[in-house]
Amino acid sequence: MPLNNFASRPKVYLDLEEETGHQIIAKAGRGFLQFDLSGLADTLRMSKGETCSLRLALEDSRGRIKADGKLFDIRCRWRIENFRYTVEESAGERCLKAAWLDRGEQQDRVLRLWRLWEPWVEPLVLAVPDGVSELEIRRNAAEFLPGPYMIKFDIDDQWNGEGLADEFPTERSNSEQIFIKNAGIHISVSECYWVNKRKLRISGKLANTAGRKEISVRLYGVVEGRYKVWPAVTSTNENGHFSFEFENPFEQFIPKNGRISYPAKEIARPHWLGVIAEDNAYHFQILPEPGGLWWPLALALEGAFSDLDEDGGGQIYIDCREERLDEPLLNKEISKNVLRDFRQGKEKSPVDIQIGGKIKKAYLWRDKIELKTKAVKCTSGNCPFGKSVEPDQQAWDNKHFPAGCKSFIVNFREISTSLSWYLDLTLRIRNGQEKYRLAGNHLLTLYNNLTRPLPEPVRLNWQIPEFDLEKLIAALWEREKVLLAAWEGKQK
Repeated sequence: MPLNNFASRPKVYLDLEEETGHQIIAKAGRGFLQFDLSGLADTLRMSKGETCSLRLALEDSRGRIKADGKLFDIRCRWRIENFRYTVEESAGERCLKAAWLDRGEQQDRVLRLWRLWEPWVEPLVLAVPDGVSELEIRRNAAEFLPGPYMIKFDIDDQWNGEGLADEFPTERSNSEQIFIKNAGIHISVSECYWVNKRKLRISGKLANTAGRKEISVRLYGVVEGRYKVWPAVTSTNENGHFSFEFENPFEQFIPKNGRISYPAKEIARPHWLGVIAEDNAYHFQILPEPGGLWWPLALALEGAFSDLDEDGGGQIYIDCREERLDEPLLNKEISKNVLRDFRQGKEKSPVDIQIGGKIKKAYLWRDKIELKTKAVKCTSGNCPFGKSVEPDQQAWDNKHFPAGCKSFIVNFREISTSLSWYLDLTLRIRNGQEKYRLAGNHLLTLYNNLTRPLPEPVRLNWQIPEFDLEKLIAALWEREKVLLAAWEGKQK
């Protein structure tokens, strides 16, 4: 159709993934249509999509499109495809050879390489020469450690701000995970997550072995000031892969202490995972959504947790040996005051205790609670409420007598206790996982014979998987504190 049959000029439309409607009207002259596309530069630069399309449309006098067709596509984002790599080792050196396909042209390219088990550490940064699609990274083997890495192709943007470009990526664009292997036997835990509230699933691989091998899977925690182990045994398949589910790895005695201000499973859940095999292969990590740690109160008094924050970041848990409290976990403010009083040498500290739904004024000693006002304790041998303490006789009459209880003690004032320092680090760990989401389960690694060996004194026998439990827990905890500080930018 001749151009003079159209009342309006031909138009070029720009189609983006997220929007349409950008248009440029042609200028006609000497038998040509001219379109000035410079006005689209900012739109193309800010586009969220990888490509956009330009199409030509011819309209009639009423603005109706009579002819329409795509002119060409424009790439808005540089992208890497078909990434592949090999690792060679010789004469004390490791050489990573990488090759890829560039979609689009880009100058000032750089390659950044992070350790996935330490993603907060500054990456190795290498410039990529213009026009090439392959690169070699050659480093001393002691510096270029075996283990999982994140490799990201990026642009050396001088306007991005000093140090910002070296932060661990939050998106997978132009990023690949690689694994630098060696000949040693090691354990890689690829998945560790809670299937539901009562089941933990663990899967991974015992690398560089042949045939079925026995694997020891252990969960660790600190409960009421004592170190706790939940042991189990599984085996790999012929290729070294393993998968295992822990059912109900919880302490069952928690509910007897009465109502807790959050689910009992959280306070009783184990905190660490250990996967151990023969030939000195092991992996220790923080569990996702870990349980709290019930350290002996003496450690908090000695300032053992002051590096977490000024007050040690915890709460006092009151374990009554016979009686029951409504809420045995003191809030952080009261816990802070009690800790201060004990550190100052005071024998007791004033607290508010909830008994039978009522607040009672009391003094907390290191081994007992001294009530300021009278209470009633049920002494019936068949008490269905565990010989609980009630705020007064009327409460006992209303609750215990209908249940068949026959005896009680009036003017009851002392409750025997033991105290623990309870640390709940779930939120801080969850924040770290969100910040370094692409690191996956590697982020929670504390010790692995491939990437970070355990301190020598922890191991009792290097031929079989036996550990000094007290030293092991201490090592796990010290390393965890390093991770928490690094995730929160307090330590590099």
